[in-house]
Amino acid sequence: MKKKLLLGAAAFGLFLTGCNAYHIENNSIWTAPPLVLPAGGDSFGFTPGTHSGVGTGGFYGNIEVDVTVSEDAILDIVVTYNNETPMFAEPAFARLTADILAGQFTGVDSFTGSTMTSNAFLEAVENALVAAGGDLSLIRFGINETVRHFTPGTFRGTGVGFYGEMVVDVTFSANAIDSINVVSFKDTPSFVGGVINNLGPLVIALQSTDVDAHAGATASSGAFLASINAAIAQAEIEAPTIMPLPDVIEPESEESESESDEPEPESEELEPESDEPPTPVATTAAPAVADTPVADTPVVETPVVEAPAEPAGRFTPGTFSGTGAGGFGGPITVSITVDANNITAVSVTSHSETPAFADPAFAQLIPAVLSAQSSNVSAFSGATETSNAFRAAVNSAINQASN
Repeated sequence: MKKKLLLGAAAFGLFLTGCNAYHIENNSIWTAPPLVLPAGGDSFGFTPGTHSGVGTGGFYGNIEVDVTVSEDAILDIVVTYNNETPMFAEPAFARLTADILAGQFTGVDSFTGSTMTSNAFLEAVENALVAAGGDLSLIRFGINETVRHFTPGTFRGTGVGFYGEMVVDVTFSANAIDSINVVSFKDTPSFVGGVINNLGPLVIALQSTDVDAHAGATASSGAFLASINAAIAQAEIEAPTIMPLPDVIEPESEESESESDEPEPESEELEPESDEPPTPVATTAAPAVADTPVADTPVVETPVVEAPAEPAGRFTPGTFSGTGAGGFGGPITVSITVDANNITAVSVTSHSETPAFADPAFAQLIPAVLSAQSSNVSAFSGATETSNAFRAAVNSAINQASN
Protein backbone atom coordinates (compact mmCIF):
# COMPACT_ATOMS: atom_id res chain seq x y z
CA MET A 1 0.00 0.00 0.00
CA LYS A 2 1.45 3.34 -0.94
CA LYS A 3 2.11 5.57 2.05
CA LYS A 4 -0.24 8.53 2.20
CA LEU A 5 1.03 11.93 3.23
CA LEU A 6 -1.43 13.48 5.71
CA LEU A 7 -1.53 16.98 4.38
CA GLY A 8 -4.51 19.31 4.15
CA ALA A 9 -6.07 20.55 0.96
CA ALA A 10 -4.34 23.91 1.26
CA ALA A 11 -0.94 22.25 1.20
CA PHE A 12 -1.69 20.92 -2.25
CA GLY A 13 -3.15 24.16 -3.57
CA LEU A 14 -6.60 22.58 -3.69
CA PHE A 15 -9.92 24.17 -2.85
CA LEU A 16 -12.92 22.65 -1.07
CA THR A 17 -16.06 24.66 -1.71
CA GLY A 18 -19.56 24.63 -0.27
CA CYS A 19 -18.92 21.71 2.09
CA ASN A 20 -18.26 20.98 5.74
CA ALA A 21 -17.57 17.73 7.48
CA TYR A 22 -21.10 17.37 8.86
CA HIS A 23 -23.35 18.40 6.01
CA ILE A 24 -22.09 17.27 2.64
CA GLU A 25 -24.29 17.34 -0.43
CA ASN A 26 -23.84 17.67 -4.18
CA ASN A 27 -21.55 20.67 -3.89
CA SER A 28 -18.70 18.85 -2.16
CA ILE A 29 -16.14 19.25 -4.92
CA TRP A 30 -12.37 19.64 -5.13
CA THR A 31 -10.64 21.22 -8.07
CA ALA A 32 -6.95 21.38 -8.77
CA PRO A 33 -4.64 22.67 -11.50
CA PRO A 34 -3.90 19.94 -14.07
CA LEU A 35 -1.44 17.52 -12.48
CA VAL A 36 0.38 14.89 -14.50
CA LEU A 37 2.86 12.49 -12.95
CA PRO A 38 6.31 12.68 -14.56
CA ALA A 39 6.81 10.23 -17.40
CA GLY A 40 10.35 8.96 -17.37
CA GLY A 41 12.62 11.70 -16.09
CA ASP A 42 16.34 11.39 -16.70
CA SER A 43 17.28 11.50 -13.00
CA PHE A 44 15.96 12.27 -9.53
CA GLY A 45 18.13 15.38 -9.26
CA PHE A 46 19.35 14.52 -5.76
CA THR A 47 22.20 16.30 -4.04
CA PRO A 48 24.70 13.42 -3.64
CA GLY A 49 25.44 12.43 -0.05
CA THR A 50 23.68 11.17 3.07
CA HIS A 51 20.46 12.88 4.18
CA SER A 52 18.35 12.36 7.32
CA GLY A 53 14.58 12.03 7.65
CA VAL A 54 12.04 11.47 10.42
CA GLY A 55 8.76 9.57 10.15
CA THR A 56 5.99 9.95 12.71
CA GLY A 57 3.27 7.53 13.77
CA GLY A 58 5.26 4.37 14.39
CA PHE A 59 3.74 1.91 16.83
CA TYR A 60 6.01 3.29 19.56
CA GLY A 61 6.93 6.72 18.20
CA ASN A 62 9.13 8.29 15.58
CA ILE A 63 11.53 6.48 13.25
CA GLU A 64 14.69 8.19 11.96
CA VAL A 65 16.72 7.15 8.92
CA ASP A 66 19.81 8.16 6.96
CA VAL A 67 19.49 7.76 3.19
CA THR A 68 22.53 7.86 0.90
CA VAL A 69 21.97 8.96 -2.70
CA SER A 70 23.81 9.80 -5.88
CA GLU A 71 22.39 12.35 -8.30
CA ASP A 72 20.15 9.77 -9.93
CA ALA A 73 19.81 6.82 -7.51
CA ILE A 74 18.92 5.76 -3.97
CA LEU A 75 22.01 3.89 -2.76
CA ASP A 76 21.46 2.94 0.90
CA ILE A 77 19.00 3.30 3.80
CA VAL A 78 19.98 2.96 7.47
CA VAL A 79 17.59 3.22 10.43
CA THR A 80 19.34 5.41 13.00
CA TYR A 81 16.61 5.53 15.67
CA ASN A 82 13.43 3.63 16.49
CA ASN A 83 11.61 2.34 19.55
CA GLU A 84 9.66 -0.41 17.77
CA THR A 85 9.58 -4.05 18.88
CA PRO A 86 12.63 -5.62 17.17
CA MET A 87 10.90 -8.90 16.22
CA PHE A 88 8.35 -6.91 14.18
CA ALA A 89 10.40 -3.92 13.08
CA GLU A 90 13.61 -5.53 11.88
CA PRO A 91 12.07 -7.76 9.18
CA ALA A 92 9.89 -4.82 8.09
CA PHE A 93 12.91 -2.52 7.76
CA ALA A 94 14.86 -5.19 5.84
CA ARG A 95 12.04 -5.95 3.39
CA LEU A 96 11.08 -2.32 2.79
CA THR A 97 14.71 -1.27 2.29
CA ALA A 98 15.23 -4.04 -0.26
CA ASP A 99 12.03 -3.12 -2.11
CA ILE A 100 12.91 0.59 -2.26
CA LEU A 101 16.47 -0.03 -3.46
CA ALA A 102 15.25 -2.52 -6.08
CA GLY A 103 12.43 -0.36 -7.41
CA GLN A 104 14.00 3.08 -6.78
CA PHE A 105 10.74 4.47 -5.39
CA THR A 106 8.97 4.54 -2.01
CA GLY A 107 5.53 3.50 -3.26
CA VAL A 108 5.92 -0.08 -2.04
CA ASP A 109 3.53 -2.27 -0.04
CA SER A 110 3.75 -2.08 3.74
CA PHE A 111 5.08 -5.10 5.63
CA THR A 112 2.21 -7.38 6.68
CA GLY A 113 1.61 -7.19 10.41
CA SER A 114 3.66 -4.00 10.83
CA THR A 115 1.59 -1.36 9.06
CA MET A 116 2.27 1.52 11.47
CA THR A 117 5.99 0.76 11.59
CA SER A 118 6.08 0.51 7.78
CA ASN A 119 4.27 3.80 7.28
CA ALA A 120 6.56 5.70 9.66
CA PHE A 121 9.64 4.18 7.99
CA LEU A 122 8.42 5.12 4.50
CA GLU A 123 7.61 8.65 5.64
CA ALA A 124 11.12 9.01 7.09
CA VAL A 125 12.70 7.82 3.83
CA GLU A 126 10.54 10.19 1.77
CA ASN A 127 11.42 13.13 4.02
CA ALA A 128 15.13 12.34 3.66
CA LEU A 129 14.83 12.15 -0.13
CA VAL A 130 12.91 15.42 -0.28
CA ALA A 131 15.68 16.96 1.85
CA ALA A 132 18.11 15.65 -0.77
CA GLY A 133 16.30 17.75 -3.37
CA GLY A 134 14.05 15.09 -4.87
CA ASP A 135 10.53 15.60 -6.22
CA LEU A 136 7.92 13.77 -4.12
CA SER A 137 6.05 12.43 -7.19
CA LEU A 138 9.23 10.93 -8.62
CA ILE A 139 10.26 9.59 -5.21
CA ARG A 140 6.92 7.91 -4.62
CA PHE A 141 6.14 6.63 -8.11
CA GLY A 142 9.57 6.30 -9.75
CA ILE A 143 11.10 8.09 -12.72
CA ASN A 144 9.67 5.58 -15.21
CA GLU A 145 6.04 6.02 -14.19
CA THR A 146 3.76 6.02 -17.22
CA VAL A 147 1.38 8.94 -17.63
CA ARG A 148 -2.25 7.82 -17.43
CA HIS A 149 -4.63 8.55 -20.27
CA PHE A 150 -8.34 9.31 -19.83
CA THR A 151 -11.33 10.17 -21.94
CA PRO A 152 -11.97 13.79 -20.92
CA GLY A 153 -15.32 14.27 -19.19
CA THR A 154 -17.24 13.36 -16.04
CA PHE A 155 -17.87 9.73 -15.10
CA ARG A 156 -19.99 8.36 -12.25
CA GLY A 157 -18.94 5.56 -9.91
CA THR A 158 -20.56 3.88 -6.92
CA GLY A 159 -19.31 2.06 -3.83
CA VAL A 160 -20.92 0.40 -0.83
CA GLY A 161 -20.39 2.04 2.56
CA PHE A 162 -21.37 0.97 6.07
CA TYR A 163 -25.06 1.87 5.57
CA GLY A 164 -25.40 1.74 1.81
CA GLU A 165 -24.37 3.15 -1.52
CA MET A 166 -22.15 6.17 -2.13
CA VAL A 167 -22.26 7.89 -5.54
CA VAL A 168 -19.37 10.02 -6.80
CA ASP A 169 -18.79 11.97 -10.03
CA VAL A 170 -15.16 12.26 -11.14
CA THR A 171 -14.04 14.71 -13.83
CA PHE A 172 -11.00 13.90 -15.96
CA SER A 173 -8.81 15.77 -18.41
CA ALA A 174 -6.69 13.88 -20.93
CA ASN A 175 -4.02 12.92 -18.37
CA ALA A 176 -5.34 13.71 -14.91
CA ILE A 177 -8.10 13.40 -12.33
CA ASP A 178 -9.28 17.01 -12.09
CA SER A 179 -12.14 16.98 -9.60
CA ILE A 180 -14.27 14.74 -7.38
CA ASN A 181 -17.90 15.42 -6.53
CA VAL A 182 -19.78 13.38 -3.91
CA VAL A 183 -23.34 13.12 -5.22
CA SER A 184 -24.95 11.08 -2.44
CA PHE A 185 -24.19 8.74 0.48
CA LYS A 186 -25.96 6.96 3.36
CA ASP A 187 -23.22 6.71 5.96
CA THR A 188 -23.01 8.97 9.02
CA PRO A 189 -22.15 12.50 7.82
CA SER A 190 -19.49 13.04 10.49
CA PHE A 191 -17.57 9.99 9.25
CA VAL A 192 -18.06 10.74 5.56
CA GLY A 193 -16.96 14.33 6.15
CA GLY A 194 -13.63 13.19 7.53
CA VAL A 195 -13.16 10.81 4.61
CA ILE A 196 -13.91 13.48 2.02
CA ASN A 197 -11.81 16.20 3.62
CA ASN A 198 -8.78 13.92 4.03
CA LEU A 199 -8.86 11.50 1.11
CA GLY A 200 -10.24 13.77 -1.62
CA PRO A 201 -7.25 16.13 -1.75
CA LEU A 202 -4.87 13.17 -1.49
CA VAL A 203 -6.39 11.34 -4.44
CA ILE A 204 -6.14 14.44 -6.62
CA ALA A 205 -2.66 15.40 -5.44
CA LEU A 206 -1.24 11.88 -5.90
CA GLN A 207 -3.44 11.07 -8.92
CA SER A 208 -4.08 7.69 -7.31
CA THR A 209 -6.60 5.98 -5.03
CA ASP A 210 -3.82 3.93 -3.46
CA VAL A 211 -4.03 5.79 -0.14
CA ASP A 212 -4.76 4.65 3.40
CA ALA A 213 -8.31 4.66 4.74
CA HIS A 214 -9.30 7.55 7.01
CA ALA A 215 -8.82 6.46 10.64
CA GLY A 216 -12.10 5.36 12.21
CA ALA A 217 -14.03 5.38 8.93
CA THR A 218 -12.81 2.30 7.09
CA ALA A 219 -16.16 1.44 5.51
CA SER A 220 -16.85 4.97 4.30
CA SER A 221 -13.27 5.25 3.03
CA GLY A 222 -13.72 2.03 1.09
CA ALA A 223 -16.94 3.27 -0.50
CA PHE A 224 -15.37 6.60 -1.45
CA LEU A 225 -12.26 5.03 -3.03
CA ALA A 226 -14.28 2.26 -4.72
CA SER A 227 -16.54 4.90 -6.29
CA ILE A 228 -13.54 6.76 -7.68
CA ASN A 229 -12.02 3.51 -8.97
CA ALA A 230 -15.27 2.66 -10.73
CA ALA A 231 -15.21 6.04 -12.48
CA ILE A 232 -11.53 5.60 -13.39
CA ALA A 233 -12.29 2.18 -14.90
CA GLN A 234 -14.75 3.85 -17.27
CA ALA A 235 -12.56 6.82 -18.18
CA GLU A 236 -9.09 5.29 -18.47
CA ILE A 237 -7.91 4.37 -21.95
CA GLU A 238 -4.74 3.00 -23.49
CA ALA A 239 -2.09 5.45 -24.59
CA PRO A 240 -2.94 6.86 -28.02
CA THR A 241 -0.98 5.34 -30.88
CA ILE A 242 1.40 7.74 -32.58
CA MET A 243 1.45 6.93 -36.29
CA PRO A 244 4.92 7.01 -37.89
CA LEU A 245 5.56 9.75 -40.41
CA PRO A 246 5.60 8.57 -44.05
CA ASP A 247 8.97 8.07 -45.65
CA VAL A 248 10.23 11.23 -47.30
CA ILE A 249 10.89 10.76 -51.00
CA GLU A 250 13.99 12.67 -51.87
CA PRO A 251 13.94 14.57 -55.21
CA GLU A 252 16.13 13.25 -57.96
CA SER A 253 19.54 14.80 -58.28
CA GLU A 254 19.83 17.61 -60.78
CA GLU A 255 22.87 15.78 -62.04
CA SER A 256 20.98 12.60 -62.90
CA GLU A 257 21.04 11.32 -66.42
CA SER A 258 18.40 12.83 -68.67
CA GLU A 259 17.72 12.98 -72.33
CA SER A 260 19.61 15.76 -74.07
CA ASP A 261 17.55 18.56 -75.54
CA GLU A 262 19.81 18.55 -78.60
CA PRO A 263 19.45 15.70 -81.14
CA GLU A 264 22.54 13.59 -81.73
CA PRO A 265 24.18 14.32 -85.10
CA GLU A 266 24.00 11.61 -87.73
CA SER A 267 27.19 9.75 -88.48
CA GLU A 268 29.14 11.09 -91.45
CA GLU A 269 30.63 7.66 -92.16
CA LEU A 270 27.57 6.04 -93.73
CA GLU A 271 28.44 3.26 -96.16
CA PRO A 272 27.53 3.98 -99.82
CA GLU A 273 24.78 1.91 -101.39
CA SER A 274 26.06 -1.07 -103.48
CA ASP A 275 25.13 -1.41 -107.20
CA GLU A 276 25.28 -5.25 -107.07
CA PRO A 277 22.19 -7.32 -106.24
CA PRO A 278 22.12 -8.88 -102.81
CA THR A 279 23.59 -12.34 -102.34
CA PRO A 280 20.85 -14.91 -101.68
CA VAL A 281 20.98 -16.60 -98.28
CA ALA A 282 20.89 -20.38 -98.34
CA THR A 283 18.31 -22.01 -96.08
CA THR A 284 18.60 -25.56 -94.81
CA ALA A 285 15.57 -27.51 -93.65
CA ALA A 286 15.78 -28.88 -90.12
CA PRO A 287 16.29 -32.65 -90.03
CA ALA A 288 13.18 -34.64 -89.24
CA VAL A 289 12.97 -35.94 -85.70
CA ALA A 290 11.83 -39.53 -85.29
CA ASP A 291 8.73 -40.04 -83.18
CA THR A 292 9.80 -41.15 -79.72
CA PRO A 293 7.21 -42.69 -77.42
CA VAL A 294 6.66 -40.55 -74.33
CA ALA A 295 6.63 -42.39 -71.03
CA ASP A 296 3.62 -41.86 -68.79
CA THR A 297 4.42 -39.32 -66.06
CA PRO A 298 2.90 -40.29 -62.71
CA VAL A 299 0.55 -37.68 -61.26
CA VAL A 300 1.66 -36.56 -57.80
CA GLU A 301 -1.17 -35.33 -55.64
CA THR A 302 -0.37 -32.14 -53.70
CA PRO A 303 -1.47 -32.44 -50.09
CA VAL A 304 -4.00 -29.84 -49.00
CA VAL A 305 -2.54 -27.64 -46.30
CA GLU A 306 -5.18 -26.18 -44.02
CA ALA A 307 -4.79 -22.57 -42.99
CA PRO A 308 -3.66 -22.22 -39.39
CA ALA A 309 -6.45 -21.54 -36.95
CA GLU A 310 -6.74 -18.04 -35.58
CA PRO A 311 -5.04 -17.71 -32.19
CA ALA A 312 -7.37 -18.14 -29.26
CA GLY A 313 -8.09 -15.18 -27.01
CA ARG A 314 -6.79 -14.74 -23.50
CA PHE A 315 -9.76 -16.57 -21.97
CA THR A 316 -12.35 -19.23 -22.70
CA PRO A 317 -15.58 -17.18 -22.48
CA GLY A 318 -17.80 -18.13 -19.55
CA THR A 319 -18.10 -17.96 -15.78
CA PHE A 320 -15.47 -19.52 -13.50
CA SER A 321 -15.18 -19.91 -9.73
CA GLY A 322 -12.09 -19.75 -7.56
CA THR A 323 -11.38 -20.10 -3.84
CA GLY A 324 -8.68 -18.38 -1.84
CA ALA A 325 -7.55 -19.60 1.57
CA GLY A 326 -6.29 -17.52 4.47
CA GLY A 327 -9.10 -15.03 4.96
CA PHE A 328 -9.57 -13.70 8.46
CA GLY A 329 -12.67 -15.91 8.89
CA GLY A 330 -11.75 -18.65 6.41
CA PRO A 331 -11.75 -19.26 2.64
CA ILE A 332 -13.30 -16.81 0.19
CA THR A 333 -14.94 -17.93 -3.06
CA VAL A 334 -15.46 -15.66 -6.04
CA SER A 335 -17.02 -15.96 -9.47
CA ILE A 336 -15.62 -14.18 -12.53
CA THR A 337 -17.21 -13.79 -15.95
CA VAL A 338 -14.95 -13.39 -18.97
CA ASP A 339 -15.20 -12.91 -22.70
CA ALA A 340 -12.35 -13.85 -25.04
CA ASN A 341 -10.00 -11.17 -23.76
CA ASN A 342 -11.50 -9.41 -20.75
CA ILE A 343 -12.76 -9.96 -17.23
CA THR A 344 -16.26 -8.47 -17.41
CA ALA A 345 -17.65 -9.20 -13.92
CA VAL A 346 -16.44 -10.27 -10.47
CA SER A 347 -18.60 -11.26 -7.50
CA VAL A 348 -17.98 -12.80 -4.08
CA THR A 349 -20.13 -15.91 -3.76
CA SER A 350 -19.20 -17.02 -0.24
CA HIS A 351 -17.11 -15.89 2.73
CA SER A 352 -17.09 -15.84 6.53
CA GLU A 353 -15.45 -12.44 7.00
CA THR A 354 -16.79 -9.70 9.27
CA PRO A 355 -19.09 -7.64 7.00
CA ALA A 356 -18.00 -4.29 8.46
CA PHE A 357 -14.47 -4.96 7.20
CA ALA A 358 -15.07 -7.27 4.26
CA ASP A 359 -17.81 -5.35 2.44
CA PRO A 360 -15.80 -2.15 1.90
CA ALA A 361 -12.75 -4.24 1.00
CA PHE A 362 -14.72 -6.09 -1.68
CA ALA A 363 -16.24 -2.81 -2.85
CA GLN A 364 -12.75 -1.47 -3.54
CA LEU A 365 -11.07 -4.66 -4.75
CA ILE A 366 -13.68 -5.67 -7.35
CA PRO A 367 -13.43 -2.44 -9.41
CA ALA A 368 -9.66 -2.60 -9.04
CA VAL A 369 -9.57 -6.11 -10.55
CA LEU A 370 -11.83 -5.02 -13.42
CA SER A 371 -9.62 -1.99 -14.06
CA ALA A 372 -6.31 -3.92 -13.89
CA GLN A 373 -7.74 -7.05 -15.59
CA SER A 374 -5.67 -8.94 -13.06
CA SER A 375 -5.65 -10.10 -9.45
CA ASN A 376 -2.47 -8.08 -8.91
CA VAL A 377 -4.11 -5.16 -7.07
CA SER A 378 -3.35 -3.42 -3.77
CA ALA A 379 -4.79 -4.80 -0.54
CA PHE A 380 -7.54 -2.86 1.22
CA SER A 381 -6.12 -1.03 4.25
CA GLY A 382 -7.25 -2.65 7.50
CA ALA A 383 -8.35 -5.88 5.82
CA THR A 384 -5.10 -7.41 4.60
CA GLU A 385 -5.99 -11.08 5.19
CA THR A 386 -9.39 -10.65 3.57
CA SER A 387 -7.74 -8.91 0.62
CA ASN A 388 -5.13 -11.66 0.21
CA ALA A 389 -7.75 -14.42 0.20
CA PHE A 390 -9.90 -12.48 -2.27
CA ARG A 391 -6.95 -11.94 -4.63
CA ALA A 392 -6.00 -15.62 -4.39
CA ALA A 393 -9.57 -16.60 -5.26
CA VAL A 394 -9.64 -14.28 -8.27
CA ASN A 395 -6.27 -15.60 -9.42
CA SER A 396 -7.55 -19.19 -9.17
CA ALA A 397 -10.58 -18.34 -11.29
CA ILE A 398 -8.42 -16.52 -13.85
CA ASN A 399 -6.12 -19.54 -14.13
CA GLN A 400 -9.11 -21.76 -14.91
CA ALA A 401 -10.42 -19.35 -17.55
CA SER A 402 -7.05 -18.73 -19.22
CA ASN A 403 -6.18 -20.38 -22.51
